[in-house]
Amino acid sequence: MRILIAGAGPIGTEYIRICRDQALGCVVVTRTAETAAAVAAAFDDVEVLHGGLSAYLAAHTPPPTAIIATPVRTLARMTELLIHAGVTSPLVEKPCCLSASAARGVATTAVEHAADVWIAFNRRHYASVQRARRHIVADGGVSSVWVEITEATDRIDPTGHPAAVLHRQHEPRARPRVRPRRPTDAPASRAARLGSPLAPRWVGVHRDRPDRRWGPHRIPR
Repeated sequence: MRILIAGAGPIGTEYIRICRDQALGCVVVTRTAETAAAVAAAFDDVEVLHGGLSAYLAAHTPPPTAIIATPVRTLARMTELLIHAGVTSPLVEKPCCLSASAARGVATTAVEHAADVWIAFNRRHYASVQRARRHIVADGGVSSVWVEITEATDRIDPTGHPAAVLHRQHEPRARPRVRPRRPTDAPASRAARLGSPLAPRWVGVHRDRPDRRWGPHRIPR
């Protein structure tokens, strides 16, 4: 089996190492000769070409399987380019797309060419996640969810990503009006049935009004 790896940054380099450890042949395509030379020096048994993916595809027929680890802003475009070139099973680094329109474009291209696009959301395969899924099913399913989202800006800002990537400003996005669900629409949670003081309360969030909250949130009574 031979795999095309597009991109040889930190993530691409890890994919090269994995392919080599699994005895999978691979060809690596980079943009610059400097990167190609560095990869060739680190992996003397791997074929490395430079000049960019478009130049490679103009002169070569790619294998049906490819790994796309190019810069974030190019992932969707490189995915479509490879599908058009005959790749039927591309694995794309996350997030693959930076907008809904880009995601629709990749999906449409994949359907038209009967390609299976895989996105590297690897955490779903963690043993802890798999066990949690089994426990949830055994317990009768999810009745309430607590979600905390943080952005470690001190780690993200120095990465050097362009503003369009950091702030997802590729296209203006309409902010749809979200109507709060009524309490009668929500199933009673297990915590509520057991009389827990952390049973969910229904409170207001409107996407255009961050001072208003909506949906079920665990709030101590």
